Amino acid sequence: MQLYEYIGLIGVGFIIVAFYLNQANKIASNSNIYLMLNLFGAFMILSTVLFDWNLATFTIESFWIAISLFGLYKKNRVHFQK
Repeated sequence: MQLYEYIGLIGVGFIIVAFYLNQANKIASNSNIYLMLNLFGAFMILSTVLFDWNLATFTIESFWIAISLFGLYKKNRVHFQK
């Protein structure tokens, strides 16, 4: 297996851990840790398409990143406005 595949699998692990912790009521879906795990996981998975192009992976991970960034912005903008 290539290094980029390991990086992608670690990214998958981040997203699975985030989802599990959310479903187990350990973290909220709008918590910074949940959003960051999803963001970094999606970036890691997305990086694999640089070596092995896959349009479906590129599309889903691009949206995953955009939505995670939106969630982080939405959650943290209140802190910056105070």
